[in-house]
Amino acid sequence: QLTKERMIQRGLDAIQQDNSPHIVIDMSKMRSVAEIITKSGVTVGAIIPGNNVFSMFDGDRIESEDRLKISMSNSGWNEEKKDKAIAYNLLQHIYKMEYGENGKINLQLIAMYSAPKVVEYKMNQLVNAGILDFEEQLNILGRYSELSSVAPDIENLLISHSTVSGITMGKKIRLADMINNKVLYVHLGRVKDVVSKKTILEMVSNMVMDYVQSFVSKGMEVRKPYVTVYSRGNKTDSVLGEFFENIHEFSQILFISDNVFAIDNYSYISQCFPMRIYSRHDTMEGCEEVEKCFGNIYVRKKTYSSARDMHYKSRGFLDRILGTDRVLTETISDQRPEAKYRKEDIAVMPEGYCILSYAGRDFIACI
Repeated sequence: QLTKERMIQRGLDAIQQDNSPHIVIDMSKMRSVAEIITKSGVTVGAIIPGNNVFSMFDGDRIESEDRLKISMSNSGWNEEKKDKAIAYNLLQHIYKMEYGENGKINLQLIAMYSAPKVVEYKMNQLVNAGILDFEEQLNILGRYSELSSVAPDIENLLISHSTVSGITMGKKIRLADMINNKVLYVHLGRVKDVVSKKTILEMVSNMVMDYVQSFVSKGMEVRKPYVTVYSRGNKTDSVLGEFFENIHEFSQILFISDNVFAIDNYSYISQCFPMRIYSRHDTMEGCEEVEKCFGNIYVRKKTYSSARDMHYKSRGFLDRILGTDRVLTETISDQRPEAKYRKEDIAVMPEGYCILSYAGRDFIACI
């Protein structure tokens, strides 16, 4: 507990000095990190899930399609259904012909063209206005007839996004505003289903990548956001693996877990972090996993034995007085493997002490 709090505190101190955006992702149900943040004088600038708009369709058309595909995959859609949904951007084309500007696939756009009679009426208006000819009208109506069956599924997908991201109220979150002692607090512990967790994490990773790319596109020095993630060590926290893989080049990540070994794909997650810090674990199973991380060293052990001749005549008076009436034997064993850090020692490690591993080197330190 002490090591966890000190790590988070030092991370907060470093981030405040750097004045970069900061995102905190809390996988616990009890908002464990919120209390530490508050004590540190840091303000929660926005909360997810909460009353904030967080659209997956920010950015250009290709990025929007990629994000939609990821969301469909998270929801278990097959490839045929995905392709059909992407082709339904036909609505954007219709909207542009009608209003002269690009539209985005959202609940409002789907509602505008949800009824075939409405689409047919709008097509007739475009033909009468000379924007379309009769053959183009037939092609669009035929294409719409093929694709419109996927509209309810897209609508349900967008509604689920609205539910988890609070898209119905409030103002849009800007990562650039999460500076000067402000953090974006993402409380995933209150989200029960895995699909919603993946959706929120995908939104956060898109926000991080878009923020960094905005500096690159302007030729400016990149200020990478900080991301602090706290996990209790549950199996379902495996959703963090793909998230870390997506953002590790775009951000600076501090990942803290009570027991990372309990997460289904912890070995995959650990590959994202060149520096690893292990402190005392509450369970011997966790301590044993830490022991395995550092392998064995080969040692020679010395043993000593003492032999005394108890025959009366062989024990001289002077030897008995000086205590030299015995033979000491030193035995050195062959090299034998032994855990570099024993699980028994890890289990009783004092608070604040930890094993730090970086670039192939490791040592015990006090934080």
